[in-house]
Amino acid sequence: MNEINEKVARLEAFARAGREHFDRTRGLDPNYVSAVVMPTLADVMGDIRAQIEQFHKLSELQGEQTSVIHYTSVGTVVSMLQDIVARKGSSLRLYDSDHFNDPVEGLHLANYLDLPVKRGWPNWRETTHAYIASFIPDLEGKDMQDNLVLWRTYGKEGEGCSLRFSVPRDKLWKILYGDKGVEPTANTLAPVLDALQPLMDGLRYAGHYDVRERLAQAFWRRLEGIRFLYKDPAYTDEDERRFVVPERDIKDKDGIQFEFQNSNIPHTNVRHYCEDEALNVKRILVSGSLITLGPRVPYAQSMRYYLENLLRKADLLPGPQVTVSRIPYRVP
Repeated sequence: MNEINEKVARLEAFARAGREHFDRTRGLDPNYVSAVVMPTLADVMGDIRAQIEQFHKLSELQGEQTSVIHYTSVGTVVSMLQDIVARKGSSLRLYDSDHFNDPVEGLHLANYLDLPVKRGWPNWRETTHAYIASFIPDLEGKDMQDNLVLWRTYGKEGEGCSLRFSVPRDKLWKILYGDKGVEPTANTLAPVLDALQPLMDGLRYAGHYDVRERLAQAFWRRLEGIRFLYKDPAYTDEDERRFVVPERDIKDKDGIQFEFQNSNIPHTNVRHYCEDEALNVKRILVSGSLITLGPRVPYAQSMRYYLENLLRKADLLPGPQVTVSRIPYRVP
């Protein structure tokens, strides 16, 4: 029996002991759950999480750095370079998951497990979020930095730009798609869920909703960040890589910045973001990196000249090459 199996067996023993006590006395001290079951759950989930992370790690054959593509607006790049010229710190931002296009962002794992229906667990939906930067792998033989579908989806309908640069491989996670992507994780979690089930059932029959909810909360919080690594199969072709920072992992909350957009029509909006030194402009816009202007950027050659001028003023030369998309693209 390996160490994880031993920890799962210990968790099951504590859960069954709690259930047996309840069956004898029709009562259960909540402190037993807090002081005995939950620390054991946290311990085993730490090991289980490490197993799950292996499903999302990039190949070691790619080396310490891996080349990626990021689509964004031209204004974002201009703003980053202007900050460097003004002697301010500047990084590619990790934005909050609340504003992502996928309406069930972060819920694919929970929906697949469907614990309320399949196991009678509380309908727990974690309300915290994560800060995420999304990337596309720079695949050999494919011009992913100049891709029509990606221009339409993420490149401001061709009026944005793409960045190609390298980031530390250990900062990125591979996204898995659909039921096939979630299934290995579900199978890894199954022994823990099975171990807890007797206690969860006993608490449910007794109406101890608050204790059951605390257990469910403890389970899901050990999966912070992980739950944002699964997406609908409709996005499979993107083969996305993600840089994920769970909100709960940010110790200095002053590091979270806010953007207030007062559009009035139809409503105001607030986005928030954080930054990481691995995505600092001076680290990513170096020699060998590439800025590609989209196929619908107005006066693209003038914009190219402007960006090259900003790179010079920012003392980032020799740095990224600035090119213009070769795709003929016009919105009907």
